Amino acid sequence: MPKRRLDWEDSDWASYLGCPVAKIPEYKKMLSSLYLTSVAQNQETGKYRFEIHGYDIAPSGQKRIRLLYSGKKEFDTGVAALKDANSNIIPKMQLTEFWTKQLGIPAKAIQMLLIREK
Repeated sequence: MPKRRLDWEDSDWASYLGCPVAKIPEYKKMLSSLYLTSVAQNQETGKYRFEIHGYDIAPSGQKRIRLLYSGKKEFDTGVAALKDANSNIIPKMQLTEFWTKQLGIPAKAIQMLLIREK
């Protein structure tokens, strides 16, 4: 497999997660409908950190975004925060047993939420 996770193909993810290649697009679609990864700027310090937001459906049917995780480290640039997230945070993330069963996906599938460099 290529060293950089950003370069992994669906077949690399399938091998890593121990699932059929055909499931990877389904997992990616599901995860992107549930979670949003981003680099946010702290308005007080001007520094950047990694964040994960989850989508929440209100009783009215309105889709809302809620903060699930905010990185503890802050960086001078958004690129530095992005690289830290892709190298040090996201590769260690796993869904809880509850969410693994609820969604029917491998616990490490959430690691596919890598932030693409622009």
